[in-house]
Amino acid sequence: MKNIFITLAILFPIFAQAQFQFGVTSSYNVAVSSSAEYLAPLNRQYAYKIRFEGHSNTRTVGVAARATFNNIFAAVEVTYRETKYQMLVEDFVEGTIMPRGGSRFTETTSGYHIPVSAGFKFNSLTVALGPYFNYALDSDAPVAEGTDIRDMERKLSTGFHFDLGYNIGKHFTLFARYEKAFADVGNLHYFNGKRTKLESSMNYLSIGGSIYL
Repeated sequence: MKNIFITLAILFPIFAQAQFQFGVTSSYNVAVSSSAEYLAPLNRQYAYKIRFEGHSNTRTVGVAARATFNNIFAAVEVTYRETKYQMLVEDFVEGTIMPRGGSRFTETTSGYHIPVSAGFKFNSLTVALGPYFNYALDSDAPVAEGTDIRDMERKLSTGFHFDLGYNIGKHFTLFARYEKAFADVGNLHYFNGKRTKLESSMNYLSIGGSIYL
């Protein structure tokens, strides 16, 4: 307990002098992931050929907060994002090595996207990095409905982001951001009790802006 009070006594002057700002933020996010393919085995044969064809560009909008102390700052955003991605699933005729006609499925996931950042300010330029968290609010599973593939819904997923920013005065910030997801697309889809190993992540390159009061 004594150590906690000592730590708070050290940090309190820093927080007392920090400048806190709250505002709104928005960005346009360009999909930069590659496609991936997986042959799902069953009894020494292939049952499905599964292909992740890519995901859509999207937008985010929400609220933001940051604390600045001299040239150091920390920030957090809580935004809403809707993501769509497309899968091609071809099933094999029993006893053959060629898949017959396949079906394309578009899955849609909506939820909160929460980047947490810490960084440095050099005059008007900023550099920051940190984790982000995605909390799914709603997700359809058309692949799971039309095949024997099962969609293992995950409410919380994480990733990493790196930001470059430019401050226009004290209230407006432009930024470019790269987002790298920690989990692959195949982590969500299972066949015959095994993960489909679609080794491609839904990564984004974003351009946006924030207005702080």
